[in-house]
Amino acid sequence: MKEFFTDKVINTFKPEMEEAYRIESGERIIVHTRDCYSGALTKPTDSYENMDRSGFNTATGPFYVEGAMPGDVLKVQIIDLEVANQGVAVVVPNEGTVGYRVEKKKFNLIPVRNGMVEYGDFTFPADPMIGIIGVATKDEVIPTNIPGDHGANMDTKDIKKGSTVYLPVFQKGGMLALGDVHGKMGDGESSCSGLEIPGKATLQIDVIKNGDLKMPLVETENEFMVIATASTIEDANAKGTEEMVRLFQKISHMPWEDLYMMMGMVMDLRISQVVNPMMTIRTVVPRNLLNGRMLFGNR
Repeated sequence: MKEFFTDKVINTFKPEMEEAYRIESGERIIVHTRDCYSGALTKPTDSYENMDRSGFNTATGPFYVEGAMPGDVLKVQIIDLEVANQGVAVVVPNEGTVGYRVEKKKFNLIPVRNGMVEYGDFTFPADPMIGIIGVATKDEVIPTNIPGDHGANMDTKDIKKGSTVYLPVFQKGGMLALGDVHGKMGDGESSCSGLEIPGKATLQIDVIKNGDLKMPLVETENEFMVIATASTIEDANAKGTEEMVRLFQKISHMPWEDLYMMMGMVMDLRISQVVNPMMTIRTVVPRNLLNGRMLFGNR
């Protein structure tokens, strides 16, 4: 199995990207990622003020996937996801949902031992997830920290071991890149920081031809979820709901209005993150509703 380290990273997703690596469809690989600060905060003596911000939110890659063409879908199975034994969390004035209460920048170094996060008076299970995973954009130049229809910084805690991420392909080769792993993050990432930590992901990447997917989709053991991003929660909700109804139209003969009606009964709306310039939500349906069918393309 090929293993890729953090010597080649990007800070921007765009239509024309120079490949760092080339892999085959169906190949299983190991990808190492930096934390979102590129290791600048690992000792108590480090300074948030003096960090090189060009290293923020890097993503390892990009990976050119043989056979991937516009209109296809990249299927990224997360076989395993490991994290380092120490991460960091940060608060900054005027960042996050109540950043106006933060008087000064502060960071805490946080150990992870035997799968448990040890934070001051509290201990809780780690639950590693991938914050940034995306592909080359259709026509925009977008920093890696901004999410969109190409994926990127979706900060969705369901993107973890055992899940599969489906990404629409806009450019030849797809140009997949990933980073910003969290050891733990709550829905919303309300303080503007999860447990930021270096990661190591074992992935299997396949090309689904003519997948017809407009934005990312995540498959977990029990659910399918559309990941939608827009400037407001309301717009992201509308966008994700429309895509979910469209996908159900592909496997049903029912009229649009009837499928939309069903979403009021079976679909959940969940917040992924609300601290980015763009808001990210997921519209979620149970897998058993599909009776083994796929929402797009084929397995």
